[in-house]
Amino acid sequence: MKLFKRAAAFCAAAVMCLSAVSANAPSLYAQVGDDVHTAGEFTPREIQLMELIRQKIVGFDASVIDMTPYNMTVEELWKVYNAVVFNEPSLFQVSTTNMYVDADENDRVRKLSMYFRYSERTAASMMKEVEKYADELMAGVKSEWSDVEKVLYVHDYIAVHCDYYEGKSTVKGRNIYDTFVNGSSVCVGYALGFQYFMDKLNIPCICITSPTHIWNMVNLDGNWYHLDLTWDDPDRITENFVFHNMLLKSEYALDTFREKHEQWEYGMIADSSKYDNFFWEYSVSRMLYLDGYWYYTLKDGLYRYSFKAGKGQRVYSFNSKETWSGDDGVPLGYALSQLYCDGESVYFNSAKKLYRYVPGTGKTVQVYAPDMPAGCSINDITEKDGVISLYAGTSLEKAEEKVYKCKIRKAAPAASTDLKLAPVLSEKDGVITMEWKDDPEAEQYIVYRYDKSTKKTWQILVTVDNKITFKKDANSNNSLYAVKVRTAGGVGDYSQWCSL
Repeated sequence: MKLFKRAAAFCAAAVMCLSAVSANAPSLYAQVGDDVHTAGEFTPREIQLMELIRQKIVGFDASVIDMTPYNMTVEELWKVYNAVVFNEPSLFQVSTTNMYVDADENDRVRKLSMYFRYSERTAASMMKEVEKYADELMAGVKSEWSDVEKVLYVHDYIAVHCDYYEGKSTVKGRNIYDTFVNGSSVCVGYALGFQYFMDKLNIPCICITSPTHIWNMVNLDGNWYHLDLTWDDPDRITENFVFHNMLLKSEYALDTFREKHEQWEYGMIADSSKYDNFFWEYSVSRMLYLDGYWYYTLKDGLYRYSFKAGKGQRVYSFNSKETWSGDDGVPLGYALSQLYCDGESVYFNSAKKLYRYVPGTGKTVQVYAPDMPAGCSINDITEKDGVISLYAGTSLEKAEEKVYKCKIRKAAPAASTDLKLAPVLSEKDGVITMEWKDDPEAEQYIVYRYDKSTKKTWQILVTVDNKITFKKDANSNNSLYAVKVRTAGGVGDYSQWCSL
């Protein structure tokens, strides 16, 4: 094992940790059937010390441990200490980078005590916030999923809800509270966060470390695989951007990847290449599940994959005008297309439009094509309270500089042909207010203006609200205004025209 010979060690350089697969509180090993897997060789004396350290941490006990019976160097102590703090992600009350050590001139440890970051009361309050996050994530887990589907779901959920911490603090981002609640973490927090949910899901998982990094290995059907959530959640272009390059990889895939992991030591070998070139390889969209299929986007369209059938298919193809290019004009090798599922349909974006795919009919319908400046593309979508926000930009650096909004409805009624929204205009202090009846099926309202002098009609606004304001101008008194409603079935006729 490669260890730092100091008491305040960089946590990413710690030895490999252990993880339990029990639904109860984790213990100091990962056990599958009759086999016990460890990430290091520990003597009975070291295991005894591990248990003592764990008891001190759980009990918020900072009293001194007499280390003379163990005859350990500081380096050897770190191996034991890290096996505890990286084994149980819920023990975030104690530091993963510091402990109080008294050593003699030969570096033999005489005394040890824990370095607590939080009081028992504070940690209990923090744990409630962690559990709230955990409940939200676990609520999305389906009983029919295989273990690999659960791994995929947790991988994408954490990646979307957490950003890589780039601050100067040497203590932030190194526990599950920072990962889950603060939404900002370094590799330690990502690895512990993933391990936390694998423990909950009874999937064997350990943490793997190199001198500068930490990631996970996970066991599926008796085979170990590498999973690096940190590398799959890079400096994102958009909020939901997530790689799948480091999801369930073999030793060979890790060794031959364009960016190298530094040398590591471990107790398990990932010799299965089952997922090295899996369907998710080139997708940067968060994958969503609906009725037996996982939906995702690639550079040429919307896809879905069935784990039960073991195959996938493309269900919609982007045309050549709806794909993405980099700032140099070269087509991207991936799609900046994200997804939202309302339980009935899958919404996704091309570079120019928002679509809805309806699994029941197998049809894809256009929902919204915002009027964007030249060179602008839609790069991300999010949903809140029945409104989809489309984030667009003219470059990758400004990928989310513009926002367009569109209401959505679960039902898909036909477009109305005689809708009377009864718009009303009023004016005060040079500001015109236009208001109309809200249609319960409306996704958007399109507001039009007609100039009596020029006989021209043009669209002035697309909105999800049923009330707008705008400044009065010289021609306002000589103009008429009307509204069309866009529903899931299409765009209706003009409302009656109104004027000041």
